[in-house]
Amino acid sequence: MRPQEKTMQNSLNLAMRAARAGGDVLREFRLTRTPLGERRKGNNSPVTDADIAASRAVHSILSEGDPGGFVLDEEEEDAHDVARPDAFWVIDPLDGTRFFLDGSDAFCTMVGLIKDGTPRLGAVYFPMQDVLFFGGDNLGAWRQTEGQEARQLLPRDVPDLHRARMSGPSKPDVQALYTRIATALGIASSVTHEPAGGMYAALLTGEADLALTRPVSNCSVWDIAAGHAMLLALGGTIVDLSGNPIDYRHDCRLSNGSIAVVDRRLLGSILERLPARHELVVDP
Repeated sequence: MRPQEKTMQNSLNLAMRAARAGGDVLREFRLTRTPLGERRKGNNSPVTDADIAASRAVHSILSEGDPGGFVLDEEEEDAHDVARPDAFWVIDPLDGTRFFLDGSDAFCTMVGLIKDGTPRLGAVYFPMQDVLFFGGDNLGAWRQTEGQEARQLLPRDVPDLHRARMSGPSKPDVQALYTRIATALGIASSVTHEPAGGMYAALLTGEADLALTRPVSNCSVWDIAAGHAMLLALGGTIVDLSGNPIDYRHDCRLSNGSIAVVDRRLLGSILERLPARHELVVDP
């Protein structure tokens, strides 16, 4: 292994440990039925004591392995507008807080590393299933289940949109919109995956081939950074709804939505057929 690859592997190992640490905290909250202390953040989204405890666990591991490293954390709102260095961590300690509160086991912890504006590696851990996805630049993408040997995930060829499966939300108030998008793209099959971690797990394992987030939605860079790194390792990518790169250097919210694909050759057809932006903002 070349020195650069060894350094990346060490960073990936750190991300995996951090994701597991956050997920372990969330599992403990769920299994012990610890009171969650639900309240609202500045953007009116829910936050709980589990979010904060998982955040602390992730920070503890990252600070141990990368002292002084900058961490862009969903739960540390004061740091969202701070200037970011060339290399920094992006974390979502509890992806799927709403699902966690509703008693679903679909939640996860996400840890990604950005270098020079590009996601370089990521780890996503689903604690209730004991499933870890991890990978990155020149390292491939992998899935490890219940302490078994990790299995490498392979790139997939998706020859045209008609054969592609699009992942969408389960919320009834936006399902009609995603049905219209699928029709416009010529996609015959749509599947439901939420929250963001579940959507990227579906893309990585082959349950879905593309996923879109709407403009002016609640999706943010910490929802996609780890999954983006693994998609890149498989030959896929994520861009905004205009086909532009995601701005990890400055943005938090994905104000122009996102398009995630496992085969980047699909992007041209998607951008040609996608309804106008204003049609995607307001739910029908």
